Amino acid sequence: MIKLKKLLRYIFEIFSVYLINKSSNKTFKVFYTKRFLNFFTIDGYSTPVFLNLKSYSAQKFNMVNELLSTIDDKILSIPLETLDRSVLTPESIVHRLNIVILIPKGWRTTEHHNYGTQGAQIEFLLQGLHENYHNVTILEIDNQTNVYEDCLEVKLDDKLDSFRYLDIITNSNIIFVWSLTMLKPDFDFFTQLNKELDLNSKSGQKWIGVITKSPAMHVLKVYEKWSKTLSGAVFYEENSPYVENLKKIFRVIHIPIIPLIPTKIVADEAFKTSVHFSGLLKQNRLAWLLTLRYQCIALGIDYKIIAISNLLKKKNSSGKYEPFQTFAEKKSKFGFGFVITHRDVNTDAQLIGSFWDCYQLGLIPIVQMQNRSNLSSYLVPFLDYFPVYDSSDLMTILLAAKKHPELFNKIRDRIKLRVQHEFNSKKIISNLLRSI
Repeated sequence: MIKLKKLLRYIFEIFSVYLINKSSNKTFKVFYTKRFLNFFTIDGYSTPVFLNLKSYSAQKFNMVNELLSTIDDKILSIPLETLDRSVLTPESIVHRLNIVILIPKGWRTTEHHNYGTQGAQIEFLLQGLHENYHNVTILEIDNQTNVYEDCLEVKLDDKLDSFRYLDIITNSNIIFVWSLTMLKPDFDFFTQLNKELDLNSKSGQKWIGVITKSPAMHVLKVYEKWSKTLSGAVFYEENSPYVENLKKIFRVIHIPIIPLIPTKIVADEAFKTSVHFSGLLKQNRLAWLLTLRYQCIALGIDYKIIAISNLLKKKNSSGKYEPFQTFAEKKSKFGFGFVITHRDVNTDAQLIGSFWDCYQLGLIPIVQMQNRSNLSSYLVPFLDYFPVYDSSDLMTILLAAKKHPELFNKIRDRIKLRVQHEFNSKKIISNLLRSI
Protein backbone atom coordinates (compact mmCIF):
# COMPACT_ATOMS: atom_id res chain seq x y z
CA MET A 1 0.00 0.00 0.00
CA ILE A 2 2.85 2.41 0.87
CA LYS A 3 4.59 1.67 -2.44
CA LEU A 4 1.34 2.23 -4.33
CA LYS A 5 0.80 5.61 -2.65
CA LYS A 6 4.36 6.60 -3.48
CA LEU A 7 3.90 5.55 -7.09
CA LEU A 8 0.68 7.55 -7.35
CA ARG A 9 2.44 10.62 -5.96
CA TYR A 10 5.15 10.31 -8.60
CA ILE A 11 2.55 9.94 -11.35
CA PHE A 12 0.72 13.00 -10.04
CA GLU A 13 3.96 15.03 -10.00
CA ILE A 14 4.87 13.99 -13.55
CA PHE A 15 1.38 14.88 -14.79
CA SER A 16 1.50 18.26 -13.00
CA VAL A 17 4.88 19.17 -14.51
CA TYR A 18 3.67 18.11 -17.97
CA LEU A 19 0.45 20.10 -17.70
CA ILE A 20 2.18 23.32 -16.63
CA ASN A 21 5.40 23.11 -18.63
CA LYS A 22 4.78 21.01 -21.72
CA SER A 23 1.10 20.74 -22.65
CA SER A 24 -0.25 22.77 -25.58
CA ASN A 25 -2.53 25.71 -24.86
CA LYS A 26 -5.43 23.76 -26.37
CA THR A 27 -4.82 20.76 -24.10
CA PHE A 28 -4.33 23.00 -21.07
CA LYS A 29 -7.64 24.81 -21.58
CA VAL A 30 -9.46 21.47 -21.80
CA PHE A 31 -8.23 20.56 -18.31
CA TYR A 32 -8.46 24.00 -16.70
CA THR A 33 -11.96 24.17 -15.22
CA LYS A 34 -13.34 25.32 -11.88
CA ARG A 35 -13.66 21.73 -10.64
CA PHE A 36 -10.16 20.86 -11.87
CA LEU A 37 -8.60 23.87 -10.11
CA ASN A 38 -10.42 23.09 -6.85
CA PHE A 39 -8.83 19.62 -6.91
CA PHE A 40 -5.37 21.21 -6.60
CA THR A 41 -6.10 23.67 -3.79
CA ILE A 42 -4.93 23.05 -0.24
CA ASP A 43 -6.96 23.98 2.84
CA GLY A 44 -5.65 26.98 4.76
CA TYR A 45 -3.60 28.51 1.95
CA SER A 46 -4.69 31.53 -0.04
CA THR A 47 -6.53 29.91 -2.91
CA PRO A 48 -6.93 31.17 -6.46
CA VAL A 49 -10.44 30.80 -7.82
CA PHE A 50 -11.42 30.02 -11.39
CA LEU A 51 -11.59 33.36 -13.18
CA ASN A 52 -11.98 34.18 -16.87
CA LEU A 53 -12.55 37.44 -18.71
CA LYS A 54 -16.32 36.95 -18.71
CA SER A 55 -16.44 36.63 -14.92
CA TYR A 56 -14.04 39.57 -14.49
CA SER A 57 -16.88 42.08 -14.03
CA ALA A 58 -17.13 45.73 -15.04
CA GLN A 59 -16.47 46.65 -11.43
CA LYS A 60 -13.19 44.78 -11.59
CA PHE A 61 -12.19 46.66 -14.73
CA ASN A 62 -12.41 49.81 -12.61
CA MET A 63 -9.69 48.25 -10.46
CA VAL A 64 -7.35 48.42 -13.46
CA ASN A 65 -7.79 52.18 -13.71
CA GLU A 66 -7.40 52.55 -9.94
CA LEU A 67 -4.17 50.56 -10.07
CA LEU A 68 -2.82 52.66 -12.93
CA SER A 69 -3.65 55.82 -10.96
CA THR A 70 -1.88 54.41 -7.87
CA ILE A 71 1.23 53.64 -9.92
CA ASP A 72 1.26 57.10 -11.46
CA ASP A 73 0.97 58.76 -8.04
CA LYS A 74 3.76 56.68 -6.53
CA ILE A 75 6.15 57.35 -9.42
CA LEU A 76 5.59 61.09 -8.98
CA SER A 77 5.82 61.04 -5.16
CA ILE A 78 9.04 58.98 -4.95
CA PRO A 79 11.38 60.40 -7.60
CA LEU A 80 14.59 58.71 -8.67
CA GLU A 81 16.62 61.68 -7.42
CA THR A 82 16.05 60.50 -3.83
CA LEU A 83 18.14 57.36 -4.34
CA ASP A 84 21.30 57.08 -2.24
CA ARG A 85 24.23 57.02 -4.68
CA SER A 86 27.15 57.40 -2.27
CA VAL A 87 30.04 54.98 -2.67
CA LEU A 88 32.97 53.85 -0.54
CA THR A 89 36.56 54.51 -1.54
CA PRO A 90 39.77 52.89 -0.22
CA GLU A 91 40.51 56.11 1.69
CA SER A 92 37.18 55.87 3.56
CA ILE A 93 38.09 52.49 5.11
CA VAL A 94 39.57 53.00 8.58
CA HIS A 95 41.22 49.57 8.62
CA ARG A 96 40.97 46.39 6.64
CA LEU A 97 39.43 43.40 8.34
CA ASN A 98 40.50 39.78 8.14
CA ILE A 99 37.36 37.78 7.46
CA VAL A 100 36.71 34.04 7.15
CA ILE A 101 33.63 32.49 5.55
CA LEU A 102 32.93 28.89 6.58
CA ILE A 103 30.62 27.03 4.19
CA PRO A 104 29.52 23.40 3.70
CA LYS A 105 31.56 21.50 1.14
CA GLY A 106 30.28 22.00 -2.41
CA TRP A 107 28.13 25.05 -1.72
CA ARG A 108 30.20 27.64 -3.54
CA THR A 109 29.24 26.67 -7.06
CA THR A 110 26.53 28.81 -8.66
CA GLU A 111 25.48 26.02 -11.02
CA HIS A 112 24.41 23.38 -8.47
CA HIS A 113 20.62 23.45 -8.16
CA ASN A 114 20.45 21.12 -5.15
CA TYR A 115 21.50 24.09 -3.02
CA GLY A 116 19.16 26.58 -4.72
CA THR A 117 20.70 30.05 -4.79
CA GLN A 118 23.22 29.44 -1.99
CA GLY A 119 26.31 29.55 -4.20
CA ALA A 120 25.28 32.81 -5.85
CA GLN A 121 24.44 34.32 -2.44
CA ILE A 122 27.85 33.31 -1.06
CA GLU A 123 29.48 35.01 -4.04
CA PHE A 124 27.45 38.17 -3.30
CA LEU A 125 28.89 38.27 0.24
CA LEU A 126 32.40 37.53 -1.03
CA GLN A 127 32.27 40.20 -3.74
CA GLY A 128 30.91 42.78 -1.30
CA LEU A 129 33.73 42.09 1.15
CA HIS A 130 36.37 42.42 -1.57
CA GLU A 131 34.76 45.63 -2.87
CA ASN A 132 35.03 47.05 0.66
CA TYR A 133 38.76 46.28 0.60
CA HIS A 134 38.84 43.52 3.24
CA ASN A 135 40.90 40.31 3.31
CA VAL A 136 38.76 37.19 2.89
CA THR A 137 39.38 33.43 3.17
CA ILE A 138 36.73 30.85 2.30
CA LEU A 139 36.96 27.41 3.94
CA GLU A 140 34.69 24.56 2.90
CA ILE A 141 33.95 22.19 5.78
CA ASP A 142 32.59 18.66 5.83
CA ASN A 143 31.61 16.55 8.83
CA GLN A 144 34.96 14.77 8.87
CA THR A 145 38.32 16.29 9.80
CA ASN A 146 38.64 17.82 6.33
CA VAL A 147 38.85 21.40 5.14
CA TYR A 148 38.78 22.54 1.52
CA GLU A 149 40.41 25.82 0.55
CA ASP A 150 39.96 26.82 -3.10
CA CYS A 151 38.43 23.34 -3.63
CA LEU A 152 41.64 21.55 -2.57
CA GLU A 153 41.34 19.02 0.25
CA VAL A 154 43.54 19.46 3.30
CA LYS A 155 43.59 16.79 6.04
CA LEU A 156 43.62 18.25 9.51
CA ASP A 157 46.30 17.03 11.88
CA ASP A 158 45.35 15.77 15.32
CA LYS A 159 47.60 18.42 16.84
CA LEU A 160 46.10 21.80 16.15
CA ASP A 161 49.42 23.57 16.70
CA SER A 162 50.46 22.28 13.25
CA PHE A 163 47.10 23.11 11.76
CA ARG A 164 47.60 26.32 9.79
CA TYR A 165 43.91 27.20 9.89
CA LEU A 166 44.28 27.96 13.57
CA ASP A 167 46.29 31.04 12.58
CA ILE A 168 43.68 32.05 10.02
CA ILE A 169 40.87 31.80 12.58
CA THR A 170 42.89 33.39 15.40
CA ASN A 171 43.84 36.40 13.30
CA SER A 172 40.37 36.96 11.92
CA ASN A 173 38.10 39.79 13.02
CA ILE A 174 34.89 38.21 11.73
CA ILE A 175 34.00 34.58 11.00
CA PHE A 176 30.82 33.97 9.01
CA VAL A 177 29.23 30.53 9.48
CA TRP A 178 27.09 29.91 6.40
CA SER A 179 24.23 27.50 7.23
CA LEU A 180 23.70 26.64 10.88
CA THR A 181 22.09 23.31 10.01
CA MET A 182 24.64 21.91 7.54
CA LEU A 183 27.55 23.06 9.72
CA LYS A 184 27.24 21.96 13.34
CA PRO A 185 29.22 22.82 16.48
CA ASP A 186 30.04 19.14 17.06
CA PHE A 187 31.87 18.79 13.71
CA ASP A 188 35.50 17.78 14.15
CA PHE A 189 36.62 21.10 12.69
CA PHE A 190 34.95 23.06 15.49
CA THR A 191 35.85 20.49 18.15
CA GLN A 192 39.54 20.80 17.31
CA LEU A 193 39.33 24.58 17.25
CA ASN A 194 37.71 24.55 20.65
CA LYS A 195 40.65 22.63 22.12
CA GLU A 196 42.84 25.67 21.50
CA LEU A 197 40.32 28.49 21.37
CA ASP A 198 37.34 29.15 23.58
CA LEU A 199 34.77 29.70 20.85
CA ASN A 200 32.25 30.89 23.41
CA SER A 201 34.47 33.61 24.89
CA LYS A 202 33.61 36.29 22.27
CA SER A 203 36.95 37.97 23.06
CA GLY A 204 37.13 40.58 20.30
CA GLN A 205 36.15 38.22 17.51
CA LYS A 206 32.70 38.19 15.94
CA TRP A 207 31.24 34.83 14.94
CA ILE A 208 28.21 35.54 12.74
CA GLY A 209 25.75 32.96 11.46
CA VAL A 210 24.13 33.32 8.03
CA ILE A 211 20.57 32.00 7.64
CA THR A 212 19.11 31.96 4.14
CA LYS A 213 16.02 29.81 4.67
CA SER A 214 12.91 30.34 6.77
CA PRO A 215 13.44 28.15 9.85
CA ALA A 216 10.75 25.68 10.86
CA MET A 217 10.20 25.21 14.59
CA HIS A 218 12.28 22.01 14.75
CA VAL A 219 15.22 23.82 13.11
CA LEU A 220 15.26 26.41 15.90
CA LYS A 221 16.38 23.68 18.29
CA VAL A 222 19.42 23.11 16.05
CA TYR A 223 20.17 26.84 16.05
CA GLU A 224 20.15 26.90 19.83
CA LYS A 225 23.34 24.82 19.79
CA TRP A 226 25.07 27.81 18.18
CA SER A 227 23.70 30.41 20.61
CA LYS A 228 26.78 30.54 22.87
CA THR A 229 29.27 30.79 19.99
CA LEU A 230 27.62 33.32 17.69
CA SER A 231 27.59 37.08 18.27
CA GLY A 232 24.63 37.40 15.93
CA ALA A 233 22.91 35.96 12.88
CA VAL A 234 22.30 37.49 9.46
CA PHE A 235 18.78 36.86 8.17
CA TYR A 236 17.23 37.83 4.84
CA GLU A 237 13.82 38.84 6.20
CA GLU A 238 13.09 42.11 7.94
CA ASN A 239 9.62 41.53 9.40
CA SER A 240 8.06 38.10 9.83
CA PRO A 241 7.22 35.54 12.52
CA TYR A 242 10.49 33.81 11.61
CA VAL A 243 12.44 36.91 12.64
CA GLU A 244 10.67 37.04 16.00
CA ASN A 245 11.51 33.39 16.66
CA LEU A 246 15.18 33.94 15.77
CA LYS A 247 15.41 36.95 18.08
CA LYS A 248 14.77 34.63 21.01
CA ILE A 249 18.09 32.90 20.19
CA PHE A 250 20.34 35.46 18.44
CA ARG A 251 20.85 39.12 17.84
CA VAL A 252 19.36 39.26 14.35
CA ILE A 253 20.97 41.44 11.67
CA HIS A 254 18.90 42.05 8.56
CA ILE A 255 20.30 42.61 5.10
CA PRO A 256 18.85 41.52 1.76
CA ILE A 257 20.88 38.44 0.77
CA ILE A 258 20.91 38.69 -3.02
CA PRO A 259 22.10 35.97 -5.43
CA LEU A 260 24.99 37.42 -7.43
CA ILE A 261 24.67 37.54 -11.21
CA PRO A 262 28.21 37.12 -12.61
CA THR A 263 27.90 39.78 -15.34
CA LYS A 264 25.60 42.65 -16.17
CA ILE A 265 22.83 41.16 -18.28
CA VAL A 266 19.83 43.38 -17.51
CA ALA A 267 17.97 43.86 -20.79
CA ASP A 268 17.68 47.41 -22.15
CA GLU A 269 14.60 46.81 -24.28
CA ALA A 270 11.33 48.55 -23.47
CA PHE A 271 9.03 46.79 -20.99
CA LYS A 272 6.98 44.01 -22.57
CA THR A 273 3.98 42.54 -20.77
CA SER A 274 5.20 38.99 -20.17
CA VAL A 275 5.70 36.73 -17.13
CA HIS A 276 8.43 34.32 -15.99
CA PHE A 277 8.37 31.77 -13.17
CA SER A 278 10.83 29.07 -12.18
CA GLY A 279 10.73 27.03 -8.98
CA LEU A 280 9.72 23.88 -7.15
CA LEU A 281 6.15 22.59 -6.98
CA LYS A 282 5.53 22.75 -3.25
CA GLN A 283 2.90 24.08 -0.84
CA ASN A 284 0.08 25.67 -2.85
CA ARG A 285 2.16 26.62 -5.89
CA LEU A 286 0.50 24.25 -8.34
CA ALA A 287 -2.91 25.95 -8.11
CA TRP A 288 -1.35 29.38 -8.56
CA LEU A 289 0.76 28.32 -11.55
CA LEU A 290 -2.30 26.80 -13.23
CA THR A 291 -4.06 30.14 -12.67
CA LEU A 292 -1.08 32.14 -13.94
CA ARG A 293 -0.82 30.13 -17.13
CA TYR A 294 -4.56 30.31 -17.80
CA GLN A 295 -4.69 34.09 -17.37
CA CYS A 296 -1.67 34.60 -19.64
CA ILE A 297 -3.32 32.47 -22.33
CA ALA A 298 -6.66 34.27 -21.94
CA LEU A 299 -5.05 37.72 -22.17
CA GLY A 300 -2.61 36.82 -24.95
CA ILE A 301 0.45 37.45 -22.76
CA ASP A 302 3.80 35.75 -23.31
CA TYR A 303 4.90 33.56 -20.42
CA LYS A 304 7.51 31.02 -19.39
CA ILE A 305 6.76 28.67 -16.49
CA ILE A 306 9.46 26.25 -15.36
CA ALA A 307 7.89 24.08 -12.66
CA ILE A 308 10.29 21.58 -11.08
CA SER A 309 8.94 18.51 -9.33
CA ASN A 310 9.72 18.61 -5.62
CA LEU A 311 9.70 14.81 -5.49
CA LEU A 312 11.89 14.32 -8.54
CA LYS A 313 14.34 17.19 -8.03
CA LYS A 314 17.12 14.91 -6.74
CA LYS A 315 16.99 12.96 -9.98
CA ASN A 316 17.75 16.16 -11.90
CA SER A 317 21.53 16.32 -11.80
CA SER A 318 23.08 19.77 -12.12
CA GLY A 319 24.29 18.86 -15.59
CA LYS A 320 20.71 18.67 -16.88
CA TYR A 321 20.09 22.35 -16.23
CA GLU A 322 21.25 25.03 -18.64
CA PRO A 323 24.11 27.23 -17.36
CA PHE A 324 23.00 29.92 -14.93
CA GLN A 325 24.30 32.70 -17.17
CA THR A 326 22.23 31.46 -20.12
CA PHE A 327 19.16 31.00 -17.92
CA ALA A 328 19.48 34.55 -16.52
CA GLU A 329 19.90 36.08 -19.97
CA LYS A 330 16.67 34.43 -21.17
CA LYS A 331 14.81 35.42 -18.02
CA SER A 332 15.85 39.07 -18.33
CA LYS A 333 13.78 39.39 -21.52
CA PHE A 334 10.52 39.15 -19.55
CA GLY A 335 8.61 42.03 -17.96
CA PHE A 336 7.32 40.39 -14.77
CA GLY A 337 8.71 37.72 -12.47
CA PHE A 338 6.12 35.67 -10.56
CA VAL A 339 7.20 34.96 -6.97
CA ILE A 340 5.37 32.78 -4.43
CA THR A 341 6.45 33.53 -0.88
CA HIS A 342 4.40 31.33 1.44
CA ARG A 343 6.14 28.56 3.36
CA ASP A 344 3.23 27.30 5.44
CA VAL A 345 -0.46 28.03 5.91
CA ASN A 346 -0.02 31.15 8.01
CA THR A 347 3.40 32.51 7.09
CA ASP A 348 5.07 34.23 4.14
CA ALA A 349 8.83 33.95 3.72
CA GLN A 350 9.00 37.42 2.10
CA LEU A 351 12.39 38.41 0.64
CA ILE A 352 13.38 35.03 -0.77
CA GLY A 353 16.13 34.47 -3.34
CA SER A 354 13.70 34.22 -6.25
CA PHE A 355 12.43 37.75 -5.48
CA TRP A 356 15.95 39.16 -5.85
CA ASP A 357 16.62 36.97 -8.89
CA CYS A 358 13.79 38.85 -10.61
CA TYR A 359 14.49 42.28 -9.15
CA GLN A 360 18.14 42.55 -10.06
CA LEU A 361 17.46 41.36 -13.63
CA GLY A 362 15.01 44.23 -14.07
CA LEU A 363 11.87 42.08 -13.88
CA ILE A 364 9.02 43.59 -11.87
CA PRO A 365 8.13 41.05 -9.14
CA ILE A 366 4.50 39.95 -8.87
CA VAL A 367 4.47 38.52 -5.35
CA GLN A 368 1.76 36.04 -4.34
CA MET A 369 1.36 36.42 -0.57
CA GLN A 370 -0.71 34.79 2.15
CA ASN A 371 -0.98 37.89 4.33
CA ARG A 372 -1.55 41.55 3.47
CA SER A 373 1.69 43.02 4.77
CA ASN A 374 4.61 44.94 3.28
CA LEU A 375 7.67 42.93 2.33
CA SER A 376 10.02 45.42 3.98
CA SER A 377 10.43 49.04 5.02
CA TYR A 378 12.57 49.84 1.96
CA LEU A 379 10.42 48.24 -0.78
CA VAL A 380 7.30 50.11 -1.87
CA PRO A 381 4.26 48.06 -2.96
CA PHE A 382 3.01 48.93 -6.47
CA LEU A 383 6.40 50.44 -7.23
CA ASP A 384 9.05 47.87 -6.28
CA TYR A 385 6.67 44.92 -6.49
CA PHE A 386 2.99 44.06 -6.95
CA PRO A 387 1.30 42.05 -4.18
CA VAL A 388 -1.24 39.39 -5.21
CA TYR A 389 -3.70 37.85 -2.77
CA ASP A 390 -6.35 36.45 -5.12
CA SER A 391 -7.03 35.73 -8.79
CA SER A 392 -8.55 39.16 -9.40
CA ASP A 393 -5.37 40.89 -8.20
CA LEU A 394 -3.30 38.96 -10.72
CA MET A 395 -5.60 39.69 -13.65
CA THR A 396 -5.81 43.37 -12.68
CA ILE A 397 -2.02 43.72 -12.82
CA LEU A 398 -1.73 41.92 -16.16
CA LEU A 399 -4.53 43.95 -17.72
CA ALA A 400 -3.05 47.21 -16.43
CA ALA A 401 0.34 46.33 -17.95
CA LYS A 402 -1.28 45.54 -21.30
CA LYS A 403 -3.20 48.80 -21.22
CA HIS A 404 -0.31 51.11 -20.26
CA PRO A 405 3.09 49.37 -20.60
CA GLU A 406 4.82 52.77 -20.55
CA LEU A 407 4.01 53.15 -16.83
CA PHE A 408 5.52 49.76 -16.09
CA ASN A 409 8.55 50.71 -18.15
CA LYS A 410 9.10 53.62 -15.72
CA ILE A 411 8.83 51.19 -12.80
CA ARG A 412 11.39 48.89 -14.37
CA ASP A 413 13.79 51.78 -15.02
CA ARG A 414 13.48 52.76 -11.37
CA ILE A 415 14.17 49.18 -10.23
CA LYS A 416 17.29 49.00 -12.38
CA LEU A 417 18.59 52.23 -10.87
CA ARG A 418 17.91 50.98 -7.33
CA VAL A 419 19.84 47.79 -8.09
CA GLN A 420 22.73 49.82 -9.46
CA HIS A 421 22.95 52.36 -6.63
CA GLU A 422 21.34 50.78 -3.54
CA PHE A 423 21.12 47.00 -3.81
CA ASN A 424 24.65 46.35 -4.98
CA SER A 425 27.01 44.06 -3.07
CA LYS A 426 29.42 46.83 -2.07
CA LYS A 427 26.80 48.95 -0.32
CA ILE A 428 24.82 46.12 1.28
CA ILE A 429 27.88 44.37 2.73
CA SER A 430 29.25 47.71 3.96
CA ASN A 431 25.98 48.19 5.87
CA LEU A 432 26.25 44.64 7.20
CA LEU A 433 29.75 45.22 8.59
CA ARG A 434 28.63 48.41 10.30
CA SER A 435 25.76 46.49 11.92
CA ILE A 436 28.11 43.80 13.20
